[in-house]
Amino acid sequence: MKGVIVALAVLFGTVMWARDRSARAAATPAQMAQRQTDRLTKVFNLSADQQGKVLGIFTNADRRAAMLRDRIHPLRANLSAEIKGNQPDQINATLHQLAPLQEKVESARAIAAGKI
Repeated sequence: MKGVIVALAVLFGTVMWARDRSARAAATPAQMAQRQTDRLTKVFNLSADQQGKVLGIFTNADRRAAMLRDRIHPLRANLSAEIKGNQPDQINATLHQLAPLQEKVESARAIAAGKI
């Protein structure tokens, strides 16, 4: 059972990493959750009941992550401009704002993987 949970966590992380950025930006949290559920269903032959539970977990996690990404996106744009402008003080300030938000996104993903 622990092996399955670890495999799901790794698969979840890999899926999140491998997805195309434009597809992520265009997809709603519900669409992302459905795609993730479909992938796990193919890999693990999930029953309808399991699919419903997994879909609910992914929907909640993706909804939380989407709210955070709305706050992260402008910070990443600022960071990029600050790096190009060689502004070390601003880079550090932006990273201090960005880090806790990214931590929350990763936490939501890890908690969802743990629930599965």
